[in-house]
Amino acid sequence: MNAKSLKSYREKFSPILSLRTSLLPYEQNEGTKNIPLYMLFAIADEMSD
Repeated sequence: MNAKSLKSYREKFSPILSLRTSLLPYEQNEGTKNIPLYMLFAIADEMSD
């Protein structure tokens, strides 16, 4: 994960799950999910997993 501000946020607040949207493919690791922009319709489903 290269999102420096998201990494700082996770270190400070320790959320259970962080979602990031971008042009990158779907990826899940260490409490962070990268949601491609073309999959935004499914974001509610990703939050409930």
